[in-house]
Amino acid sequence: MAATCANRGYRETTVEEVVRRANVPPSAFAENFADKEACALAAIDLIVAESIGVASGAYSPDTSESESVLRGVMAMLELWAARPSFADMACVQPRQMPQRGYDAYSLGAQAMNLIADRLQAYAHGAPVPETAARAMLGGIATLIRRDVARGRADHLPELLPDIIYGALVPFLRQKEVLHYTRLARELQNEGG
Repeated sequence: MAATCANRGYRETTVEEVVRRANVPPSAFAENFADKEACALAAIDLIVAESIGVASGAYSPDTSESESVLRGVMAMLELWAARPSFADMACVQPRQMPQRGYDAYSLGAQAMNLIADRLQAYAHGAPVPETAARAMLGGIATLIRRDVARGRADHLPELLPDIIYGALVPFLRQKEVLHYTRLARELQNEGG
């Protein structure tokens, strides 16, 4: 499903094309999915699970929490670079899907909002407006969608410093943000 959607777009993807591409009989599809949307939602669930898995797998008790987070984000970007259809299905296709697909995309955004709420605890001074966190999340999603739409998903790991900067700037002082951005660049330069 993800590969077919990446090539044709969700709206133009047909069950017949998915079945052909997967090299399975139509009956196998019917046994597992009620329709195209159900298959797409299952694909999004799988992508989210694998993304969380590689991000969690990057955690190391031998490194600081901040380095583990950087490594987790880098691992996810590397997964999406290696499997561009994942990035496309996670960031581009839900916007073309019926409400349930967009809701799945929105749940991912809500999970990111929870992370942003946690970052709020590190914020200096006054509370950061909710719109700042939403803008940060929207900016990161836009960076990823831009590269995916341009056929440059293999370049997603190069976004790590920009993503880290954008994620932290509403919450930390500029000096701290630049410190973490520099760490992200160093991690990127050492190859993840």
